[in-house]
Amino acid sequence: MRVIISVFLIIVLVFTTVSCSDDITAGELSKEIVDQIKHIQTHFVTSLKPDCQNMQQVQLDFILYKQDDYDNPIILDPGDPNEIDADKNVILIMHGWLQDANSSGIIKLKNAYLDRYDANVIILDWSQIAKQAYTVAYCHMQRMSIQISKFLCHISSNLGVPLNEVHVVGYSLGAQLAGVSAQYVKSKCKKQIGRITGLDPSGPLFQNLPERRRLDKGDAGFVDVIHTDQMKFGYSGSTGSSDFYPNCGQAQPGCTTVKDIADDTTLPEIMCSHHRSLDYMIESVGSDHFIGVTCGMCPRYCRPNIINEIYTVMGEGATPQSRNNNKFYLTTKNVPPYSEGWTLSGAKLP
Repeated sequence: MRVIISVFLIIVLVFTTVSCSDDITAGELSKEIVDQIKHIQTHFVTSLKPDCQNMQQVQLDFILYKQDDYDNPIILDPGDPNEIDADKNVILIMHGWLQDANSSGIIKLKNAYLDRYDANVIILDWSQIAKQAYTVAYCHMQRMSIQISKFLCHISSNLGVPLNEVHVVGYSLGAQLAGVSAQYVKSKCKKQIGRITGLDPSGPLFQNLPERRRLDKGDAGFVDVIHTDQMKFGYSGSTGSSDFYPNCGQAQPGCTTVKDIADDTTLPEIMCSHHRSLDYMIESVGSDHFIGVTCGMCPRYCRPNIINEIYTVMGEGATPQSRNNNKFYLTTKNVPPYSEGWTLSGAKLP
């Protein structure tokens, strides 16, 4: 097995597939899961009914990766994670629904971080719950968040890891898990996580919840969010300190709507726009060319070289903005590299 140890503690929470491959097909899923996917695709206000009476014991694995050994992770003992180097940053990556620590998007994100930083990169594997029905995963958010907060408070008090320098990256349901976990950290050890990046946080069942039960801008020192599938799998509306809306936050270029789910339809096909948030984040770790602009609305032609507005980097290079309007818009290409090559100076690269 792989173990994730890296001083830049990266935990990525993600919402994607059920096995080690992101190419799992609908035919490999239970009828309950497929029915829930179809429902989410067609209902902005979901009528899913979670039954949170029969809770399960939760198995969480914290997997550490180091820059000098990408392919040999360390499975940390949550009560004694001494392999973490407290002198290096910590990046915590959390995967999401139907995904695990070996899902290709998560591994690509981990590798991108280790290419850039000598850090503790940690992947949280919560696949025991993530591979079940969406409603089951939803019901276990609080229980998992408590365990995650204990781990974070432990590395702070016992290893001296400064939580205000920890970066948590969560995708979809993982993004919601990141936010709630950070709230428990505040309650348990009176400290605040430095940064949370939410990659298209899950919308179903979270859409009308109070801030204390979902990702919100107050959960960390800086919360940046990339919205790519609003009104379907993703949360609709602002939920961060800075919210980015590539292509208006819906229907990403190169993605098509799958109306009829056949047994051989893959999850990346079904959740293409949702998954793009993860693709954009991976690319952004090595590039600052995703430039968001405060257009005031969402014209798809909104570009930094023609709009006299504030603009900033989306993704890894995002920074807090000192203004009330922190909604940023941008366009992308339909194939990688997805960024259109803009720079913060407003120029476009050749």
